[in-house]
Amino acid sequence: MSIAQDFLNIRLEQIGFIDDPVEQILDPDQEIEILRKKKNAVLFEHYHQLPSIQDMADFIRDSLGHFQQVLGYLTRFMDKICSERITADLSIKAFAFSNGVSSTEFP
Repeated sequence: MSIAQDFLNIRLEQIGFIDDPVEQILDPDQEIEILRKKKNAVLFEHYHQLPSIQDMADFIRDSLGHFQQVLGYLTRFMDKICSERITADLSIKAFAFSNGVSSTEFP
């Protein structure tokens, strides 16, 4: 271990956290935007957040409103996934049946 690492470990034991300054490479707002684009994310904020945080939000609601919005997203997502899965299953079965595979071989 290095001297710096030893110092940080001692400091951590003394006060319970490391209070060294952190170099800020990106503005937090920029970092959030980068992650949103990278993850294709939607940002939900509550009414009681700071205006600067609300400015970044896609949706500003209370907890019930957020729940309803997320439920809508999940429903559309599951509909898409399930319909694609059913279509794929039917396509595979149709191909198999047309090539002489019996229906008892599929669950």
